[in-house]
Amino acid sequence: MTPNRWVVLAFFLGLWLRAGVPAGQGADLPWPGSPACLADWRWLARPPEGERHVVAHLPGRPRLPEGEGGFLLLDARGPGVLDHLLVADGKATLTLWADGRRLWSGTMDDAIQAAEDAAARAAGPPGCLFPAPLAFGGGPLRHLIAPVGFAESLHIVTDQATLPHFLSYRTLEPGAKVRPASADVQGAYAQELRAAAEILRTGATFPAGAYPQAQQTQHEFVLQAASRQTVLDVAGSGELVHVEIHASPALSGSLREVVVELRCDGAAEPAVRLPLPELAGIPHPWIGHRWHTYNGTLAAGLQYPWSVNKPRFHFPENTFHFNLPVPFAQGLRLDLLNRGEKLRFTGSVRASVLPLSERDAQACGRLCATRAVCPVTVGGDPQPLLRLPGPGNLVGLGLFTTGGDRYPPAVRNCVLALVRDSRPPILGQGVAPLWFMGAYGGPVGNRPIWNHPLYDDQFGGVMRHFITDPLPFAHDAVFRFAPGEDGQGAPTEATALAFWYRFGTEPFAAPSLPDRAEPLPHSTFAAVAARKDSRRYWEEEAEDLVSTAGVQGGEVRAEEDVDHNYHPSAGRYLHYVADRAGDWLDCVVPFPPARYFAVGTAALWGPNRGTFEMNVLSRQQAQSPPEFPQGDAFYLGRVLGHVPMQAPVFVGQDLRSLRDTGTEYPLPFLNPSPDQDGVVRFICQAKPQDSSAYLLKLDKLRVDVPPTASGWREFEDLADAETSGDLTAWRPRQGRWEWSAWGAVTIASSPGGRALFRALAATGRNPISEIVLRGSLAPQQGAWQAHILQPGESTPAAKRLVPGKDEQELVEWRIPATGMRLPGTVLLEVTCLGAGQATDASRPPPRAQLVLDAWAAK
Repeated sequence: MTPNRWVVLAFFLGLWLRAGVPAGQGADLPWPGSPACLADWRWLARPPEGERHVVAHLPGRPRLPEGEGGFLLLDARGPGVLDHLLVADGKATLTLWADGRRLWSGTMDDAIQAAEDAAARAAGPPGCLFPAPLAFGGGPLRHLIAPVGFAESLHIVTDQATLPHFLSYRTLEPGAKVRPASADVQGAYAQELRAAAEILRTGATFPAGAYPQAQQTQHEFVLQAASRQTVLDVAGSGELVHVEIHASPALSGSLREVVVELRCDGAAEPAVRLPLPELAGIPHPWIGHRWHTYNGTLAAGLQYPWSVNKPRFHFPENTFHFNLPVPFAQGLRLDLLNRGEKLRFTGSVRASVLPLSERDAQACGRLCATRAVCPVTVGGDPQPLLRLPGPGNLVGLGLFTTGGDRYPPAVRNCVLALVRDSRPPILGQGVAPLWFMGAYGGPVGNRPIWNHPLYDDQFGGVMRHFITDPLPFAHDAVFRFAPGEDGQGAPTEATALAFWYRFGTEPFAAPSLPDRAEPLPHSTFAAVAARKDSRRYWEEEAEDLVSTAGVQGGEVRAEEDVDHNYHPSAGRYLHYVADRAGDWLDCVVPFPPARYFAVGTAALWGPNRGTFEMNVLSRQQAQSPPEFPQGDAFYLGRVLGHVPMQAPVFVGQDLRSLRDTGTEYPLPFLNPSPDQDGVVRFICQAKPQDSSAYLLKLDKLRVDVPPTASGWREFEDLADAETSGDLTAWRPRQGRWEWSAWGAVTIASSPGGRALFRALAATGRNPISEIVLRGSLAPQQGAWQAHILQPGESTPAAKRLVPGKDEQELVEWRIPATGMRLPGTVLLEVTCLGAGQATDASRPPPRAQLVLDAWAAK
């Protein structure tokens, strides 16, 4: 924790202690309504105070009742605390009245934007009452988790007659002390909110620093295959407030074989028995995108390998965080069980334990967790997935599905219900809104109470922690789910998770787990287009190319990602390890008829990747070795970066092992074998200094052709130009995305050189007045002119080509062609008038150069 955060924490603790404490909670726990509850979660494990009320108003419900100032969301009598406000329309205006005084008014979108703006400012006035992340969004949902205490009444109105929303609030016994909310952005309440938000913004590691009086312990372990080890053993009484488990190798899928067992008070059976990723709320630990570094909430999550630059240090392990408090009266033990038969894991466990008397610990609830993997039955009546025995406080609920399409009809039709005792069921958004009730807006991760990974083919899921609004139940709580009546593409299996505190003396025994992790299906996904308007010509799973692939040095094979560590498309990938720099892999690929085309690769990220360059060849050209110069100096230049690669393969040099959901394209290639089979060659050029292998893991390969540019004709499609002098013309080996059809013709000459291009124009609007040329010419690349030759014209009108600002800018030149009629042959003559500019006065001027991209008759 930085020095500034220690100052914030000390200030926060001072405010907290001055706020007072409620009877029966202990001398160091905050009152209901205090912002200190946001950062000190020990109250979750204490017997509930007052009565919890939940309002879940889903889409399609009747209009809200009209009230003073708008439509009524809530009219509650105090004393009480609003713990969670959620709306599905961030543009709806809300007004909160606490004890007859207006606390806040505005839209949640404005509140979130103001909170983010305030967080971005290093200093200055706060400018908003609710700081980030107490006001936050995810998908279409907007959340407020700042506690709003009220002594007499809380009144919430909106300007919308129908507004889907979720409210969770407590009402307390008459006369109970509550920390009242205040609208004063400079007042004590607002300062406490900002102090708590500052701690929350540090992320999942914050409780380790939020409890400076906690005792810190650390234990290193080596967990062999098919073995068990105790990694934390604490005698006596206390309260575990933070635990992190570091595990290497960082293979999130393989770590599903590692089981966490947590026992308290000498219990014969653990009350928590879960696969390690599920302790972090992630039954299916797939990656949302290439920059994904954390998957979870503030309560629990998985931090993927990361690095620090100053000082430079690598953290190559996965780190699992768990921050729900665990009180114990007569000892606590944490065991790890490796169900796998091959991999061993090494790592460490760090824990923070607070002092707590045995008497106080016995009055607390015991943390329990359970899971179930169930088949999903199509229908509208939600089927039970989990039953939690009470009395208890629900603090975590997750639902993850497999076997479905990425966005099936269940997106709109699924039903989720939580039934507590004999109360009416809580439905939908505030519980665990799979697909956000039909309005999925992309993955939502690292939010305080919410984790919503990427929805993919075969996978969907959400984890919700109730750290601000735990749901009490007396006898039992049952979680139910149904995908709806339309079974097209519906998931076929569901994994449900629950965490709760159970009160009383009867211990809970977590259910046993199978001998091995349950198998998961594999996703299949399409590669991404080269450009928004490009067209796919061919696409293939890379592993399907192995049978016809050729290698010079090294080994190529198809690998299956059995454990789901990389999540390649269809579960398999091409695995190539070169022996040394200069080795290559050839893949036979159908080439399009287009003059230029693009080759895209989807590679799997991870450590020990080599550096590869791509080339495209005809089958005959592929009989020869790479044309690039070889040798130690060349490869050293590749490593140091001063010998650039023309077509690098983006392989994701990263500590993390993950799938890259994008597709990378170098610049387009000149087609060496139009409309025939060709060869895409991957040439090993080097490897990073911290890499131990020349490794390439290729998932998919795709060929794209350029879009059709209406009205333009391509120079690269013309027959070779007739030249005079020392003028030379050629098609560049690599094109540019900005060029029409991605290709062009480059000409170079000394003064006096000429090129004559012949083009047959079959159609056009008559009469023609000009020919428009498009190309590139930098000021230092010499002087050029162009004219159109027409029969019977003795002195054609020539047009000097005005250069652009540099060689990258595309310029249009209009060449007079008065009287020309189409169809017919267009004869364009280009003449070099002056040489290029020398960069060194001691050297002769270089030949002039001009790029001709496309032309059009106007």
